[in-house]
Amino acid sequence: MGFIESTAITSRREFLASLDLKNKVVLDAGTGGWSARFLAEKKPKNIVCVSGPGDTRKKEEAERVLQSTSYESYQLLNGNLADEKLFAANSFDLILADYLMEEIDTFAPLEICDVLSNFHRYLRLGGEVIIVNPEANIPFRPDFELNSALGIQGDAQLEKRGHQDLIDAVYLLLSTALTLKFMFPLTFNRYPSQWIGTWLINAGFKELKRYFFDIQVRLVQEFKKRVASVRQVIKAICVPKQREALLEQLAEIVSEFKHRNVPEDDFFVHRHYIIHAKKR
Repeated sequence: MGFIESTAITSRREFLASLDLKNKVVLDAGTGGWSARFLAEKKPKNIVCVSGPGDTRKKEEAERVLQSTSYESYQLLNGNLADEKLFAANSFDLILADYLMEEIDTFAPLEICDVLSNFHRYLRLGGEVIIVNPEANIPFRPDFELNSALGIQGDAQLEKRGHQDLIDAVYLLLSTALTLKFMFPLTFNRYPSQWIGTWLINAGFKELKRYFFDIQVRLVQEFKKRVASVRQVIKAICVPKQREALLEQLAEIVSEFKHRNVPEDDFFVHRHYIIHAKKR
């Protein structure tokens, strides 16, 4: 059993706008400003916004947004969604997990299947779960290209590679045994829609539907974001000698990227998905 349909749409708002949440109790799993505001606009019976243990930023962001609306029937809390006792069984009519899957390992390492099973338990019969997430993509080229894309000792071919290859090359800096061990959960933990679909079926969900939409990602902005993330991690986890070498190579990539004079409006397309499933 798989998806009963796969449909292309223009955006997540196009899909979510069609939801009727009147008189429904909704779990905003993972929460955040966008999802909290969107759900409040739909005025369900009640919203429970849960962020990960210790994630005060997400909780405060949702609270700030909700306080700016006229909607008042909400609850904010921190909790581990991998804990089946976090909520009683049959507590919700709908669960929205908006860009949650790739963050689960932050507060529930390797327990994504437990989270999805708990979603099934938390829902009432006939309840729905909606998962929004980036479609998985491997942030570098095929294995045979790893060495040529960026050798740890430097790469004479770097200037010949495309703009997106340079972005991927930033991640290749982390392909040493030490840094990959620490960075894998942070940078490579993307979950393909097919995996999520299979795990939802295993959890007991039925009638899975999948929707795709594309987001334009600005090359310059994405490059700067990845460079900042990589620099922070290198400084945090590498021994001094390795840190110096990796930061030097990172500087070379940054210099080459600037040399390309990439226009600010250049972009690549990143596919995202929505999975809609029901408890029957």
